[in-house]
Amino acid sequence: MRDTKAQDQALADTDGAIGYRRVEARQPVGKAALHVQHDATPRVTDTPRLPYFHRPPVTRVSIAVAYDRLVRLRSAHAGLWWADLNADGKYPAVGEFAARDVAIEDFSENAVPSAFEISFEDRPDVPRVVFASENAVRQVAVQPDLLQVSWHRGKSADYPRFEPIHEDFRHKLESWRSFVAAQALGDFVPELVEFAYFNDLVRGDGWDTIGELRDMFKIAVGRDYGGEQQEFHYADQTLVTAPEWPGSFRIYVSFFAHPNALTEPDASLSIIVRGLVGSSGSEGQIDDPIRIAHDLASDTFVKLLTERAEEHWGRIRG
Repeated sequence: MRDTKAQDQALADTDGAIGYRRVEARQPVGKAALHVQHDATPRVTDTPRLPYFHRPPVTRVSIAVAYDRLVRLRSAHAGLWWADLNADGKYPAVGEFAARDVAIEDFSENAVPSAFEISFEDRPDVPRVVFASENAVRQVAVQPDLLQVSWHRGKSADYPRFEPIHEDFRHKLESWRSFVAAQALGDFVPELVEFAYFNDLVRGDGWDTIGELRDMFKIAVGRDYGGEQQEFHYADQTLVTAPEWPGSFRIYVSFFAHPNALTEPDASLSIIVRGLVGSSGSEGQIDDPIRIAHDLASDTFVKLLTERAEEHWGRIRG
């Protein structure tokens, strides 16, 4: 096994990719830039043919499923599963991190905040284990209640598009479920899916100042106060429904820019979509909401872009 600084840094970056949290807003919140209705009724989203870009700014894509905690899982089990994943040498790097706090979101329109609870359950602290390819482009993370498969652009990797990443996730999920059953670790009960796009926007690639970002995105990027804005932060969450799915989804948009920073990224745009899985035993229980979440994320990205940005990143209109 190779243990390089580049691999360690890539694994450390992965650890910050996903963070689940319980959202208890009593009604969806949103911004006009996303064409969101601001009433208490989730917006019904009709996603047309998805857009295609020659040069998308995406630097990281992840697909994850949260499930009921496997209380019998130990760190040694993750090592056994890694032996299977790395049988052909595709995942030589391993990293351990503190497990994420996975809380299943309440997608009801009138969600009531949950009461604060203290647990005295005596259980071992099983870490979040990340397996990575030699160049850290392909990564798999597992913990007692979360499985995540992600792609990272790296220095030269081309974005493989959604289907190969989704197919890789399906294979890893099938492998993990089989392993859980074979090791008698408990019932695998999926609860929540997540699809996420992370885009690093480097200064010089279509923009140089925050003011110039106004020409790239349909977000109020900066204000004219008579000077040059130093930083910009934007956050948005929206509750939506999809006609082909009985449950709701929540879209999170986060956008920040600090072009005077000493390290990259100079600006970053993340789009995260979460939704509940289908009924137990149903066909497409996990796959269907993942595909819908991907479509919603893609649709949201396009709605944020101006024509200048579409041209810059090479959108192909169908």
